[in-house]
Amino acid sequence: MSSGSEKKLSMDELLEKNRPAQMAQATPQTPPPEVHPTKAEWEDLMSDLCTLGYHTERQTGYLKKVSELLVQLPPRRRWTSC
Repeated sequence: MSSGSEKKLSMDELLEKNRPAQMAQATPQTPPPEVHPTKAEWEDLMSDLCTLGYHTERQTGYLKKVSELLVQLPPRRRWTSC
């Protein structure tokens, strides 16, 4: 039930009318300045990375050993009802 006085809008016009006010008037912004870690922070990060690598190697070794030990176990027996 529309009256004949309604104007049909193009898709671009509809998008423009429904666009939030912030986006319609967006101005180009300069990117924030890059932030780099200090030398001390970088050394801490490298130390943490080395520690992580060490623990990862140890965990991998443990997993390999557990896998080897599991192969040596006898197969599991399934219980059947009597």
